[in-house]
Amino acid sequence: MGLREQLMDDLKEAMREQDESRKRAIRSVLAAIKKGIAKVNVGTEIRQTYEQTLKTSKDVATAQSAVYDRTCWLIKDYFGLSGTRSLLLA
Repeated sequence: MGLREQLMDDLKEAMREQDESRKRAIRSVLAAIKKGIAKVNVGTEIRQTYEQTLKTSKDVATAQSAVYDRTCWLIKDYFGLSGTRSLLLA
């Protein structure tokens, strides 16, 4: 079974379970695949946030805080994975 088929099966399961956050996340991945997106550079996003904040503030703690904030944004808003802790621990 390919990735697309697995995602479609997961989407059907999420629909049966009425899991809105999971459906939203799976649909986002399917839309990205359809548009040809094969890779999201999360590491680059986080590194650039650290470097830019460190350059402007000259404070490591401030840069680390900015990385934390950006990582939370990526997980919750960009990937739509808010409230999916149980899925990650399963």
